[in-house]
Amino acid sequence: MANIALQVEKLADTEILNDQRVEFDNLVIQNGNISFDNMTGVITFNEPGRYTINWFVAVQSASNNKFPIFEIETTPATEVIAGNSPIKTSEVSGFAIIDVPAAGTVLELINRSGASVFLAQTVPVKASLMILSDDEAATGPTGATGPTGPTGADGATGPTGPTGADGATGPTGPTGPTGPTGPTGVGVTDEGFSAFLPTLSVNATTLLTGWSVTSPYFNNTSFDPVTGLFVAPETGTYLIEATINYSAGTLTASVGGNIDPYFVVRRTSPVLTDLIIGFIPLLSINIVGLLPVRVILGNGSITLAGEVELNAGDTVGLFYEADGLTLTLDLGANNTGIYWSITRLS
Repeated sequence: MANIALQVEKLADTEILNDQRVEFDNLVIQNGNISFDNMTGVITFNEPGRYTINWFVAVQSASNNKFPIFEIETTPATEVIAGNSPIKTSEVSGFAIIDVPAAGTVLELINRSGASVFLAQTVPVKASLMILSDDEAATGPTGATGPTGPTGADGATGPTGPTGADGATGPTGPTGPTGPTGPTGVGVTDEGFSAFLPTLSVNATTLLTGWSVTSPYFNNTSFDPVTGLFVAPETGTYLIEATINYSAGTLTASVGGNIDPYFVVRRTSPVLTDLIIGFIPLLSINIVGLLPVRVILGNGSITLAGEVELNAGDTVGLFYEADGLTLTLDLGANNTGIYWSITRLS
């Protein structure tokens, strides 16, 4: 259970009728999976577990001669714990440790004095309630087992036992101490690919296809080098990296102010999503006496890198997005090529 904390106060000095809840009107702190309605004073646990609760109510008087009683009550009715005082003008306090069986359980602090209670007017805080989660009480689900780290070195061999009479083998000597445990392996799987594309000319939005995965590159998962599409084999976190070297042709006109070409790692299905974007650098030139112009750099290199969550079956490709630019770009110019890789981390 994650760390959960809530503290609320009541600042208004109102009358609380018998069997009426204390309507807290000021939120001091709220952290974690717990909800508070400051219009009604109702608190809702959104996560089962064990919780520690403390509260007090500053009482001025009651409408009869009974002593004041305030109870915390949960719905469904699983916990009812009271705090009380033997005198009518006092601070009624209470504390409890409760088990919340399910998300959606509601908690209220209710006047069970059998009479109306008037809150003290001489103090700024009339009532307060604090809730803290007991992290030791509830263990969350076990996470997936990480890969096994390398085996530690063997311990030293124990001494050989003495030889028995008449050539009989003596008892085996004691086993030497166990060697130290090796370091834990890192959370990187062998699912992924690394691909190379020598050259490609583009003048419009294009999916980069025709990759090579021959050594030193590789393909250990669902990557189609011909179509350039990768299909995630399992749900998890993936490291995506791409380096695109390019060279631009001769520019005969200024690039429009609304044109910004870029490269993008894009999920094409089930939902079209741009995952990682890298814009091609454009240079704005403003010379006195001439119209301002925007030009693309003659050559350059764009790097895309990031970690993303993919679901099993998600399809991903590497695209050039022209955004209206019609100039031809030579990708992988001067035999520098294009590199792309995806590796599942967990």
